Formats: sequence, C-alpha cells, structure tokens
Amino acid sequence: MARSSEIALDRFMTATRKGWHLSRHKASTLALIAGTPLLMAAAPYPDMSLAMSDLVVAAVASGCVIAASFASVGLIRARRRERETTERASSEIRELSQRLARAETLLQRENELLIVWDGVGPAREVTGSVSGAPSTQDQILRLETWIGAQDHSDLAAHIGALRARGEAFDVAVATSTGAMLEVDGRCAGSAAVVRFRDLSDQRTELARMAERHRGLVREAEVTNTLLAGLPHPAWLRNEAGVLIWCNAAYAKAVDAATPAAAISAGLELLDSADRLATEKSLQSTGRYAARRDATSAGQRRAYDIEISRTSQGSAGLAIDVTEAHVARRAVDAVTEGHRRTLDTLPTPVALFDQRRRLIYSNPAWADLWGFEQSFLDEQPDEGTLLDRLREARKLPEQADYQLWKSKQLASHASAEGYESLWHLPDQRAIRVHRQPNPLGGLTLVQEDVTEHFGLLRSSETSARMQRETLDALTDSVVVFGSDGRLKLSNPAFSALWRFTPSTLAEKPHIDLVVAACASLHADPVVWQGLRAAVFAVGEDRAPYKARISRRDGTVIDVATMPLPEGATLATFVDVTAQVNVERGLTDRNEALEVADRIKTDFVKHVSYELRSPLQNIIGFAQLLAEARVGPLNDKQAEYMSYIMSSSTALLAIITDILDLATVDAGAMELDLSRVDISDTVQGAVAGIRDRLIEHDVKLQIEVPANAGGLLADPRRLRQILFNLLSNAIGFSQAGKTVRIAVEREDGHVLFKVEDQGRGIPAERLARVFDRFETATTGTRHRGAGLGLSIVRSFAELHGGQVMIRSAEGRGTSVTVKIPDASAKTGGGKSVAA
Repeated sequence: MARSSEIALDRFMTATRKGWHLSRHKASTLALIAGTPLLMAAAPYPDMSLAMSDLVVAAVASGCVIAASFASVGLIRARRRERETTERASSEIRELSQRLARAETLLQRENELLIVWDGVGPAREVTGSVSGAPSTQDQILRLETWIGAQDHSDLAAHIGALRARGEAFDVAVATSTGAMLEVDGRCAGSAAVVRFRDLSDQRTELARMAERHRGLVREAEVTNTLLAGLPHPAWLRNEAGVLIWCNAAYAKAVDAATPAAAISAGLELLDSADRLATEKSLQSTGRYAARRDATSAGQRRAYDIEISRTSQGSAGLAIDVTEAHVARRAVDAVTEGHRRTLDTLPTPVALFDQRRRLIYSNPAWADLWGFEQSFLDEQPDEGTLLDRLREARKLPEQADYQLWKSKQLASHASAEGYESLWHLPDQRAIRVHRQPNPLGGLTLVQEDVTEHFGLLRSSETSARMQRETLDALTDSVVVFGSDGRLKLSNPAFSALWRFTPSTLAEKPHIDLVVAACASLHADPVVWQGLRAAVFAVGEDRAPYKARISRRDGTVIDVATMPLPEGATLATFVDVTAQVNVERGLTDRNEALEVADRIKTDFVKHVSYELRSPLQNIIGFAQLLAEARVGPLNDKQAEYMSYIMSSSTALLAIITDILDLATVDAGAMELDLSRVDISDTVQGAVAGIRDRLIEHDVKLQIEVPANAGGLLADPRRLRQILFNLLSNAIGFSQAGKTVRIAVEREDGHVLFKVEDQGRGIPAERLARVFDRFETATTGTRHRGAGLGLSIVRSFAELHGGQVMIRSAEGRGTSVTVKIPDASAKTGGGKSVAA
C-alpha cells in the first residue's frame, strides 16, 4: 500500500510538471489538508500493525488526488475564459485594422499628414504626406527644415502649448517650397495630434493673403516702432497736406507735449517759405531734399530734410545735422590749418586719395621734384608722377622698372607704412616714408637727406680726426660719464699716470682711477674736488682747476669742463717745464721791478736836481737876450736863442719825466673844475702857434658853438691837447693841414687830432704809447717819445681812453675820449691818481 501511494504521488507530480500549471505550494497544501483527517484518525491507535509512515504516505496521496481534481476543474474553466477573451480581442483587432486601413486610405486620398505625440516623449506616429514635406519620418519631425522660418517659430510655439497645456490651434503655414498648408492641433486622450493638410487653390490664396497681411502688419509695426523711436523728426501728411502722424522727436522739435498734441494743433517744423518750396518740388519731381535751418525746442538747428510723395500724401524725415555741420566746419578749419602748416614746412609732403590721385602737395614737395603747379592741379595719379620722374632721370636706376613701380603703388593697399632710401642719378639721397591713412589714401613724405648724409660722413670723419688728434696730444685727456665711469682717454693719460691699456679698456670707475693716481699724489683735497666735479648736477656743474705737485717732482695742472648729458672732461697737463720757466721769469721780473724802481727813483732824483739849475740857466739867458746887462752882437744873440730854445725843450722833457714819475707813484692829483671846452682848445692852440708858422702847417679847428663845458683838470687837459697838436705838427710836411675837432657822444667828449703825415706802420702802432718810443727819422719832429705816454696817462686819470688810427701814407688820427661827469660831480675837487 505504501508503494502504491508513492507511485501515485510520483505520477501526480509528473503530471503537474507537464502542464497542469498548478504550483507545488498549492498541491502540497491541498495534500496536507486532505491527509490530515487520516493522520488524526490513526493517532488513537498506536498498536495498529499499519506503520505510521505508510499511513502518512497514504494521507498525502489522498490529498494529492483531491488537489489534482480541484486543479483540473480550475484549469478547464480558465482555458474556456481565455478562449472567449481571445476571440473577442481578435474580433476587435479585425475591426480596428479595417478602420485604420480606411483612415489611411482617406488620409492618402486627402493629402494629410498626422503626427501623434504621447505625453512629453518623442512622436509616436507619423502618417500621411503633404506638399513640400520630406519623405522620411525623421525629416518630417525636423519641421525647421521644411517649414518657413517665421512660420516655424509660430508653429513650434503652438505645438509646445498643445503638448504642455492641451491648447488647440488652427493656423496656415508656408513650406520652404512655397506650398501653403493648414495645420490644426487637438488632444485625443493623452495624445497630442497635429494634422497638416494641403489647402485648395482658393484657400491657398486666402492663406497666402493672410500670411502676406500678417507680414505687412509685422513690417508696419516694426516701421512704426522704428519711426516712433527715431531721435529725428518724422511725419506723414495726407493729400491735402494736413499733418496726420508724427513721432515724439517731431513733437519735441515743435514744442508739443505729445505727438497727438502736435497733430491736433497742426504745428509745423518748417517755415512757410520752405513748405512752399517743398510742395513745388513734390509736384514736379515727387521728392524734396535740402538742408534747412529750423527752430527746434527754442534753438536754431540745421536739418537735412527728405520728403517723398506717397499714395496717400507725403512722408518726411528731418535729420539733425547741427553737430555734424559744426564738426564738419571744425574739421575743415583743422584741415585748412594743417594745410597751411604743411605749406610752411621745409619737409616735402604729398597726399593721395583712395584712387591714388594726388590731392595735396606742399611747395617743398613741388620744389623737390621740379613739378609745375599747373600739372599738379590736374591731380595726376602716382603712377603718372613716377613715369614723369623717370623720364627726367629723377628716380633710382632700376633693372626692372615696372616691378619696382608696382611695389611702390602696392603701398596704397598696405595696412602699415614703410621707409626706403632713394639714391638718385644726380647724387641726391631722398628718404621716402609711405604711411597709409586710416580712411584710405596715402601720405608720402620725401625728404632730401643729401646734406644729412654729407654731414654724417663729415661727422664721422671729424670724429676719427678728433680721435687721432686726441691720441696725438701730449696733454692727458680723460672723459667720465654721468655714472662716474671712464668713457674716453688718450695714450698721454695712461703714460702720465702709468696705467696699462688693459686697465683703461675696462672703463674703470673714477674711484678706482683716483685710488691708482693717489700713489703718486696723495693730497685728498685735489681728488675730492675732481670727484665732486664729475658727480655734480644742475647748477653745481662748474669747471674745477687745481695744481698737483707729485712726489717725483712733476707738476700737473688739472682742469675739468662739464660736457652734455652729464659727462665731464678732465685734462692733466704736465707744466713742470713751464713752472720752472715761470719761476725764473718771476725772479727776473722781481729783479726788473727793483731795477725799474731804482731807475725811476734815479730819474726822478736827477730830474729834480737838473730842474733848478736849468731854470737858472733859462733865467740868465733871458736876461742876456733882453740886453739888460749890455747889448749883444748878432752872433751872440743867435747863440743865446739856441741856448734858450734848448733849455726850454730840456725843461719840458724833465717836466714830462716828473709828471710820469708822479703818475707811477700814484701821487698825481687832478684839480677838477668846470672847463670851457672852446677856451681849452684855444689855449692849447695858442701854445703851438709859433710851431705852425715855423713848419708852414695849417690848422683846422672844428669846435661846435654848443660844445659847452667839461668837468676836468684844465691844465692837464690843455697839456693833452698840446702834446697831440705838437706831435701832429712835427710829423706833418710843409703845406699840410692839421685838424682838431670836438664831438659829444653818449655822455663823453671826444677830442680828435688828425694830421696828413706819413702815418705809422702797423708793426709800430701798438708801441706808440710806450715811453721813449719815437721814430723821427725823415721828419722835423724832435722829442723824447713821452708825449703820447703822458696823453694816455692823463686821459686815464680822467676816466677816459685814447684811440689811435693810422695807416702808412694816409696820416694819423688820435681820439681822446673823456667822460663828462659834470652833472654828477661839482667843480673844484681834487682827484688823486
């Protein structure tokens, strides 16, 4: 029994696995439920011979049988229900397929296109076709590729609203090929459906007209917005000329609060004369354009008026060009100023426009190339100018002229300027600078630099010569820069201070140079002064001089000179030999000064000693000549005359010597007083009357009647004039004329004495004022050579000066110039020399 139960259970499980589709959990559960009574019935009988395990198996088997029965019944019912459901679904599918086929056939027949979206996902279905639509589903969904740009943006907005909020729409759109489509969108359940449908001819025309109307409306709105927002006055008039529309700028220009106020009040921007001219122009040509002045917001402004006739009247626009007009005048003034400036420049300048035509050239440019002004007034292009210059052989020689010319003309299209140098056949050098202008055209600057290059070569040659000269100098020369470093030196410097060439080649600092030189001269004062001169700036840059006595006995004069850019030139001159000579000359000069003092004292002493006996001789000679002690025969009288004349001459020489000695000793005093110039001249002339008669010389006196007076020592002034007249008479030949003249000049009195003698050679002219300097050979003049010395001494005592002018064979002119201090100094004063 147990075995039979196991076999039944196995079959039951196999059948269950093969197709009953009953879960093991349910079968086990049913088996346990069915077998439980058996187990409970067997439980009170433990002594039964039937084993407990067999009883369990039997119970389970019974349960399985019962469960299988229930499962079979359920399976049969489920299959029946499934078959009924399948039949109903098949019937519905057949019906829907037929309806779908009819719908697709209808869509194909009516040229419609459907696009269906579910929620926010991609399109679920695309069905049908319309004119202008692509053939593939992906291309159809890319509406921007086949719908017009403006219509696509509107359609995309409608589709977005439909899918997001269920808003239906019905619009007409144009494809990129021009086909007109009617598009409507609706919601079907949770789906959004958009239908595209071709329009009929009449509907297409209506759609196109509607589309055109929308476009015109949009254009009108844009135009109105643009005109209303313009900062320039704009207006419309009807056929009667009445203002029917204006913008805010027009209202502001006519002082109206709003455009409506300006229209209602009929305010006009132009005056009556301009409006009359406008009407005439519109009637004749349909257009009016002019620049007129009008009052805008209380100010006079300049407007460019543009008015055109329309089908309903006229439309006008006034552009305020006041600032532009003022700016244009300013630009014209600046341009004219630049032209005038360029006209005065010595640098040749020419301007070309965008067409390469010459529009301006200054006189320097025309003179540089020798162009006639009439030719330049024709505004030739640069190519023509180059060809003419080539014909005149005023361009650089070129192997390929056309290639060179094309490169020159190419600069007009270049963004950057460039510079070149032309070497002309006539040996001139022209620097050419081409600079493109920002607004087109070209500025051409051509400068003759022939002289510059000549000066450059001359400068280089001069620099080489100066370098060679500097190297050949025996004096030491060195130049320090503003940084204190050695910039230049000559071999004499390195030899004088025992520097090696390699040391100076390193451009040492002045501190190193001073340290090296201090080994030969350790005086810090000199080197500090030299260093201060090198590093001085501004007004402190002054020459510095010093003398160095080195340990080896060499004497050196140091001198510095400031140079441009902060440099300093220092010279070291070996003056050892000169110092030795100076010392010898100084000793000799001191000895000569002592000898001169001894000589002066001797002459003074001798003069004083001779003067008294000489006066006695003159006195006794005069007594004898007057025959007071007895008559003299003719021979005795003649000899007595010689004695008196010689004694008088000797007395004059002694007096002159004493006067000069007094001047040299600084003991001469002037007795100043107001002197009448005419009387003083006559007094001096009276002293030389006998000499005029003796030498047969004429005297010409030129003293103006208003000569007036002079503050001077009368005796010394007469002595000056007497000596000058004596010299002039002594060096004049018989029959000649001596001239004395008086002039006033810039607060001075000039006494001029001129003779017609043989003149003074140029080599002796500088020595005529030296004492005892005389050249009487060939003349009748006799003297010790002290006359002009006394004249100069006395003139200088009066604060004046003596000037002499003479030429051999043309006579001599001596001028004494004495200041007239009579207005500042009273008469009767004594002035010590």
